[in-house]
Amino acid sequence: MRSFREGLGHILAQGFHGIIDEFGEKAKHHAPSLVKGMHTYAGPGCAFAWDLFGTMELGQLLEPRGPHVGSGGSPTYFARRPLEVFPRHLALREDFLRGEEIIPDQWIGALGFKNYLSGKPLTREDIKRMVQDNYEEWGWDRQTGVPTPEVLKKLEGSIF
Repeated sequence: MRSFREGLGHILAQGFHGIIDEFGEKAKHHAPSLVKGMHTYAGPGCAFAWDLFGTMELGQLLEPRGPHVGSGGSPTYFARRPLEVFPRHLALREDFLRGEEIIPDQWIGALGFKNYLSGKPLTREDIKRMVQDNYEEWGWDRQTGVPTPEVLKKLEGSIF
């Protein structure tokens, strides 16, 4: 039914966003956490039920390609591969812009993520501040999410 896009299959073939568009806020309330249209892999109500917010959870929000376990990656994933393969794995090439890191409602409140150290429930503002701090740590503009001219100058002539 779904593969032929017949009846309800037409709606289901559009994924969670199609279901939410068709059935409204009630469906959104029952939907899983979505980041960039994808079901997050770790967090409240996810396959890997977890309620502490750390770097992995922040990575789900910031990864331009959507939340997945290989988001930022590590050079260890590329053992025995040519060095020129590694930069293609990084997010710089994806033209990610600020504002695309939409925080799912399920991540907020008593049943949502907790601060990793204190155990207190996170607010939307807490997570937004972490996103800005991440950009600042990398030397990127906190408001636009774009590398600053100074960072780009440092990267000149590198493998990127």
